[in-house]
Amino acid sequence: MIVRDEQGRPLPLLRRIGAGGQAEVWASEGRVAIKLMHARTARSGQRLRSRIGVIRRLDLDGVPISRPLAMLAAPHVGYSMELLDDMVAIQTLASAPGDRDLLDWYAGTGGLRRRLRLLSRAADAFAALHAKGVVYADPSPANVMVSDTPRHEEVRLVDVDFVQSESVVPDTIATPGYAAPELLDGRSGVTGATDAYAFAVIAFEVLTLAHPFLGDAVQEGDPELLEHAYSGKLPWIDHPDDPSNRTRYGLPRERVLASKLRELARRTFQDGLEDAKARPTAGEWRTALRSAADLTLACAGCPQSIDVRLPACPWCGLRAPDPLVAVVEFVRSGMPKPAPAGQTLAVPPGAWLPITGRTSRMDAVEYDTAPVAWLYWEAEHRLVVRNPGPMPLWLTPAPDHDELLVVEPSDELALPADRAAPRWIVRFGPPGSPHRMLRFARVRRSEARP
Repeated sequence: MIVRDEQGRPLPLLRRIGAGGQAEVWASEGRVAIKLMHARTARSGQRLRSRIGVIRRLDLDGVPISRPLAMLAAPHVGYSMELLDDMVAIQTLASAPGDRDLLDWYAGTGGLRRRLRLLSRAADAFAALHAKGVVYADPSPANVMVSDTPRHEEVRLVDVDFVQSESVVPDTIATPGYAAPELLDGRSGVTGATDAYAFAVIAFEVLTLAHPFLGDAVQEGDPELLEHAYSGKLPWIDHPDDPSNRTRYGLPRERVLASKLRELARRTFQDGLEDAKARPTAGEWRTALRSAADLTLACAGCPQSIDVRLPACPWCGLRAPDPLVAVVEFVRSGMPKPAPAGQTLAVPPGAWLPITGRTSRMDAVEYDTAPVAWLYWEAEHRLVVRNPGPMPLWLTPAPDHDELLVVEPSDELALPADRAAPRWIVRFGPPGSPHRMLRFARVRRSEARP
């Protein structure tokens, strides 16, 4: 079958790669995919065509979203878009194949750290849309695409034909299991809060491998229980006071959810069921997920990645040495002040750690993700600082700032470290000027609480 775009170009439908109740997605020639929508009437087809036209005119620069390339010509309704043939839906990270060992599969698909990083980027995409005054409307694990290769961490939103302004008018846009209760019962239209609810479900599933409302009673009970669960009429599986919907499935929460993430889940699935204003925003999820990822490293004793604040690996029991962390601080008027939450980085031993513009710049809104410094930590021996940027880096010992070392662009410097912690501070500006800096510390695992 061949369809044509608005310029008359033929687009052969070669292979169906996805289908739902409202549309089908086909691969075409080259790196092009076709979303072919099921328009029931001419009027509904015109409405869909108008909506896609609006989306094409939106300012979505900086948002990792697959925008329409061209509209389809009548009588077909839909659009062409870039074919993401090296990406898969994030739902592939939420359910292990039946023939694979669960923990081996979890680690082999990137483990906890990669999941946290992918989800933080997805949350960043939703937050960026909300900042532009639009909502995604129907987030689900099928329309958040991620790199297929565990070594890569790209994220892209697809199926953007429902992107729109917030609406108080009830809409039929709702994916059961991810739609907020107020959408399912018609109390509200799509909002930033309904987007945040859907994202919270996705994040919980990807990290824990359990749906927040599918307890054992639901999965093994009558079909109507599923509707009650999705509409928020049952307690969520980790409700502290109501165990009626507990589940034996999924990974232990304390192993994969830092305390801040458990708090955000509670605010979403408990406090925020009836009160949408009580839910955390996509921006809050982004910050918490990024912070958790920054404090997650590979375990030296097993394939899993773990929160470095845990006293031992929860998977294999290894008690590793106290890890080194880089704490980001501001320097204004000569006095250091703590940076915003989420600015503490675990430094992996024996591996280079990139410090990006997101971490080092004073501007908290605009940032560059290119490395502005590299750190290499040889546990108990030395810390190497490499400067790939165009400006010098300044190093001073702590707390004595009399000595000053400069790492010139394209150069590196090895600093000695005592057995307690490196004595040096990496500064992204000359002393005496406003700048950010990295102060190093060792996390005492025996005292840490994730």
